[in-house]
Amino acid sequence: MNGYKRFDYYLSEIEKLIQKGKNAENFGEHLLQANLRTPFFMMEGLARVYSALYEDTWLEKLKDQIKEVEDALGVADHFVMTLKTFEAIPEIPTDLKQSLQSKIPESFKSLEVLLTEKGWMNGTRIKKIRKKLSAINWMKEKKEIKALYEFYITEIDEIATFYTENAAFTDMEEHVHEFRRKLRWLSIYATSMRGAVQLINTALVDKSLNKYLTDETVHSPYNVLPEHPTQRYSLLLEQNRFYALSWLIKEVGQIKDFGLMNEIIAGENVPNPEGWNAPEKMNDGLLQKANAICKAFMEEQHLEKLVMGIGKN
Repeated sequence: MNGYKRFDYYLSEIEKLIQKGKNAENFGEHLLQANLRTPFFMMEGLARVYSALYEDTWLEKLKDQIKEVEDALGVADHFVMTLKTFEAIPEIPTDLKQSLQSKIPESFKSLEVLLTEKGWMNGTRIKKIRKKLSAINWMKEKKEIKALYEFYITEIDEIATFYTENAAFTDMEEHVHEFRRKLRWLSIYATSMRGAVQLINTALVDKSLNKYLTDETVHSPYNVLPEHPTQRYSLLLEQNRFYALSWLIKEVGQIKDFGLMNEIIAGENVPNPEGWNAPEKMNDGLLQKANAICKAFMEEQHLEKLVMGIGKN
C-alpha cells in the first residue's frame, strides 16, 4: 500500500459520511456525531508524514486544508462536550450554560459554510486531491519505511526538546495542551499509515511500565493498529511503551479538558468555584498533576525507547 491508497482510504470515508449527512436538517451537527473528525485527523496525520518525507509544498498546503476542517469540527466538539459537562454541575450559572448553548449553532454553521465553500460537500475538493495525489511519484515500500523511521525519531526528539524547554508546565493551553498534541500525533501516525506501523511485543520487563498498563489501556480498540496483507516492511514500535503513550495521552487529555473548562469559568467570573470544584481539579492542582505524570514518563524515557526498528513480514 502506497501513500495514494492510504489517503484514498480516508477520502472515501469522508465521502461516505458527507453523502449520508448532506440532506440532514443540520448536517454540521450530524457530521460531528457521525465522527467525521476521525478521518480528517487521519488525513492530517498522513499529510504531516508525507509532507516531511517528500518536502512537497502541495502536501504542506493539503495539510493546512485538512487542518482547517478538523479545527472547525474541534471547535464544535469543544462547545458540545463542555456544555454537557456544565449541565451536570448545578452550581454553574444558567446564563453561562446559555452562553455556551448559543455558540453551538454558530460553530455548526461555520463548519457547514467551510465544507460548502471549500468544495468538500459537492466532492470537487476530494476530486482535486485525488488528482494531485495520483501525480506523486511514491517511494518504494522499503525506502518509505526507512524514511518513516527517521521521521519518528525526529518527531520524538522534537517532543523531548519541547518538554525540556517548558517543564515544569505553567500554562494549560501553551504547555499541557500543546504537549498532548505532540504526543497524540505519534499515535495518529501509527494508525493512519494503514499497516506500515506495527506493534512488537518484546516481552519487556520494566517495572516502570506497570502503572500504565491498565486493562482499559491494554484492551482499548484504539491501540489495535491496522494491518495490510501486502505490506512487506513495517516500522516496529514497542507494544508496552505504545500502550504507556496511550495512557499518558488520555490522562493529559482529561487534565487539559478540566483546565480549559476552568478557564471558561474564570473568564465568566463564576462565583465561588471552589465550592463545587475540588482543589485538585482547579488549575493549580491540575498543572501539578500534569507535571507529575509527564515528568515520570519522560524521565523513564519511554519515548526514546518506543521505536524498535524495521521489520520484514
